[in-house]
Amino acid sequence: MSRHFMIAILLITSSVSSLFSQTGYTGSIGTVRDLPNDWWGLNAHDITHDDFELGADVSNPALHSIIDNWKKTKTGTLRYPGDGDVNDWDWLTGYYLTHGLYPPVHGQFDLDLHANTYFDLRRVTNTMGAKITFALNPLSSNINYQLAGLKLAQSLRFDINRIELGEELFGKSPLNQNSFETAAEYGTLCSDWIDELHSANNFPLAKIAVVGAATAGDVRKIGWNVDLLTSPALENKNIDAVTIHFYPDSGLEPGGTVTTDEMPTLFDNCYDEAECLEADIAQIQKIKPATEIWITEYNLAEKSKVIHGSWAHALFTTLQTMLMMQEENITHATLQNASSDGVRGLLFERLDGLDKKAYGNFPAPHDCSGCTTNVQWDYTALGNSMRLFATAIRGMTNAAPVDFVAAPYFGDDPNHKKIYAWIFADNSDVANATTRNAIILNLDEIEQYVDLSVFNVTDGQFEQLFNYGPAVFAGGSAVYGAIPAD
Repeated sequence: MSRHFMIAILLITSSVSSLFSQTGYTGSIGTVRDLPNDWWGLNAHDITHDDFELGADVSNPALHSIIDNWKKTKTGTLRYPGDGDVNDWDWLTGYYLTHGLYPPVHGQFDLDLHANTYFDLRRVTNTMGAKITFALNPLSSNINYQLAGLKLAQSLRFDINRIELGEELFGKSPLNQNSFETAAEYGTLCSDWIDELHSANNFPLAKIAVVGAATAGDVRKIGWNVDLLTSPALENKNIDAVTIHFYPDSGLEPGGTVTTDEMPTLFDNCYDEAECLEADIAQIQKIKPATEIWITEYNLAEKSKVIHGSWAHALFTTLQTMLMMQEENITHATLQNASSDGVRGLLFERLDGLDKKAYGNFPAPHDCSGCTTNVQWDYTALGNSMRLFATAIRGMTNAAPVDFVAAPYFGDDPNHKKIYAWIFADNSDVANATTRNAIILNLDEIEQYVDLSVFNVTDGQFEQLFNYGPAVFAGGSAVYGAIPAD
């Protein structure tokens, strides 16, 4: 298995002893973890666009590629509404309760074009089969109005299994800080809302998450988790889950466009940031041992270098996703997001999706005043890589990391491997399960080879995506073929 800066997926269709062998690094299978069928998904605040919804049936043939590419993402879960819109969202109108006073209005939420309601969400999920994380608005709304929204969703045949109480309440916005001066004050609201939501007439079986924080960055994040979970209202209360948003930067020197020489630092930083996340989770588990962790937003967040939309970005966030699987307490991870062009999306929603106009306050690879930079509704680089990840885990119930022990590593930490892999299966015997897949990353700038016997391969298919230049701002080149046998 070769080529550098590569992601590969193996679709293995036999469970007998391997006939495949190739000189390369040998691997061993690590600890097997449970893999919920809705472990990975997307934020759903951008599922509506002008006169259609992502994935909904449309009569215009020009839009059929949108449906096809949306379905191929194979997302197991959607978070509604998602992003900063949560804290001012009106489920009834599919718009902001303050009508755009907070937060700044996203273009796709123009009520003259299309709202984003539970009815839209129902039509989209009909094509996906995804489960929903319902993010409630605790700031500009109240529990009775939010319950009415959930009752409507239930009448539309949504299962109300996961509920999230707000979004980034530790943040800098005036609305956030004026509503909850302290984490303990927010804890009081959480206790009241949890009791109401779990009452017999509402949703007693739903899991409810309170808003936690990764401790890097904003000063309000420091100590937030401890102050919240040990607050008088929550210290003796069962907490189903805590949410965290995981947005590491690149770790690179600011300025310019990402280069091949910077790749070791980029990927080494991804490992470091994942270890910081594990430390935050360990702190939460010490206080509330049975609590699940939901990563309800994550992606790369680099505002001082041109990297978003590149193949380097795709590999970074795919590695970020796979590293989160090492933490078994993470039971859900929702990427930010579906269609925000090169900056963070899986799909290009506009023709100038790599231009400055589409990037907001992120450095863009183009500054050409709206020129065409891509094919509309095609995959971004990130969309291409995450499509493979989603395909690998779809329908699987168990997963395990694969350690290529002698493989090269970044920096001075032998755990920061340049070859990183997982195997997925439909039962806990991952090496011999009838149905199993694998995904392998080669993060090195040179070709590397691995012995596939660890995956017990006899036949199947593989797909590789690779680019010899990390600053290529498009999807990787695809190579399709059967896994060879001796």
